[in-house]
Amino acid sequence: PQINSMCSGSQDSTIKIWNCESYEMMRTLKGHNGAVYDLIFRDPLNLISASGDESIRVWDLSTGGTTGVLLGHKQAIKSIDILDTSTLLSSSTDGTVKIWDLRTDECIYTIAAGNAKNAAAMTCIGDHIFTAPEEDRVNVWNLKTLTMIKDLKTDSQVYKFKRLSKNKIMFGKENLEIRDLRSLDCIQICQGHQGSIRSISDDVERCLIFTSSFDRSIMMWGQD
Repeated sequence: PQINSMCSGSQDSTIKIWNCESYEMMRTLKGHNGAVYDLIFRDPLNLISASGDESIRVWDLSTGGTTGVLLGHKQAIKSIDILDTSTLLSSSTDGTVKIWDLRTDECIYTIAAGNAKNAAAMTCIGDHIFTAPEEDRVNVWNLKTLTMIKDLKTDSQVYKFKRLSKNKIMFGKENLEIRDLRSLDCIQICQGHQGSIRSISDDVERCLIFTSSFDRSIMMWGQD
């Protein structure tokens, strides 16, 4: 991101750029026709957004203009993840995960991720893609071969994924599971929220996890 700035996406279809020191809004980006569900930086001056209008947009933050529009999903796009400066992953409630070439704005591969309601939960870690095809399952895909290598039974619904450290991944909806990335064994379950979790962040130095939820609470968790 730009120095001392942050971005936010809204249900009103806009993206806002904020000054982190003054807390003032610096710019509003307009172009989507649906809620903005996810944002990720391609580099310090280029932002990528995913929306309920079934599109992904690439923005030039120096001008506020759109430099690319990626089309192909049939329903809302809930999650995006960038592999490198030229490759993007997206997941949608149409039940698919798509891999995009950002140099051409073209989809180069589509993965049938399963149940449309939950396929929007997705993340990419190393050579693996994690998706949630059903409420109590997580699939692990090999990014190089694009084949599923693991089908995990979970103790809770999956709505969000978050990599916590080099060797841990966290996922869930209201209850959160922490798993070892190497063995994929469950090592901790966090229970407390009464509504779906919207965001997860962590403090690596203090081994803390922070979650915000639709139940209007923010919780802080310690890692075992």
